[in-house]
Amino acid sequence: MTPLAGLSLSPTWLRGDAWRDAPERAREYVAGAGAVAVARRAEDAGWDYLLKPDVPELPLDRVGRGPEFVGPDPLTLMSVIAGATERIRLFPTCSTTFSRPYQLARELRSFDALSGGRAGWNAVWSLAGHGNFGVELDGDAQARLAAAHAALEVLHELWAGFDDAALVADAGTGEFVRVAVFTAGAAQAAAGVAGPLTLPGRPSLPMLTAGGSPQLLEFAARWADAVFAATPDARAARAVADELARRAEAAGRPAGAVGPHPGVIVSVREGGPAPLPSADGAGARHFVATGTPADASERIAEFLHDAGVPGFIALPFGGWESLERTVDEVLPRVRELLG
Repeated sequence: MTPLAGLSLSPTWLRGDAWRDAPERAREYVAGAGAVAVARRAEDAGWDYLLKPDVPELPLDRVGRGPEFVGPDPLTLMSVIAGATERIRLFPTCSTTFSRPYQLARELRSFDALSGGRAGWNAVWSLAGHGNFGVELDGDAQARLAAAHAALEVLHELWAGFDDAALVADAGTGEFVRVAVFTAGAAQAAAGVAGPLTLPGRPSLPMLTAGGSPQLLEFAARWADAVFAATPDARAARAVADELARRAEAAGRPAGAVGPHPGVIVSVREGGPAPLPSADGAGARHFVATGTPADASERIAEFLHDAGVPGFIALPFGGWESLERTVDEVLPRVRELLG
């Protein structure tokens, strides 16, 4: 089976001085309209889903020289993209640290309904941005893990508490919502969340999470469908897959319930050497494919074949040409090579 193809909407292709080649395009992108155009292009090229990473703060030591951290709230941006696209699935990043479970459950269910059932989400428990929410950063990883588990328990109970079957809209009896079938779970009661939500929907949404710490993998094994993983080669990707399978079984889920979607840095240019990512560590963490579109496609196809992963997430580097050729040319070639 061909791996699912995700495209990161974080403007990695504008890192360093790359944005200076077309500053007005960079300004348009971070304002949102340019991201919508990229989303449409990705849908036309057959990409399966879009991921919008997020850090809810501006790092002042970096933002002065580039657009990487500037941009709209992910859920707001993805809601606009939903109205401009028809098929592609949409994964905004949402923080279980800064959003209350009821708020998050309601927002994501609303997003799913308004996108025609195309919503997923990238769940994070944040390590930055606490100063913008009046929250102290807890340095205890186990405490952060416990808080993330508790938030997800409440969120899933809220989603299950008002499902599609409860909206009957029976003109004959005059019953619109079957209140008797509403449920509330123990986690809701413990957290003081009365519920129910204000609209029905699916009992869960596809969920990504990102990272590779033991605590993150434990969280992913219990809740996630996929992990945005940093793996520089196929061996590392297989190791993450094995660890996730072991942890999923320990959590009472099938071994294949959650798998890695490795990040793949793609830097392509026709007729010359492709620019490499700047020396910020990204190339050491993710698999890198450079060269012409044909060169990069062959490397990616070989990596995905050897890793045996269920999906990947492309992070284009090297300017607008690299982004556009990655979106338009690399994915079709990879799929052709993988059969």
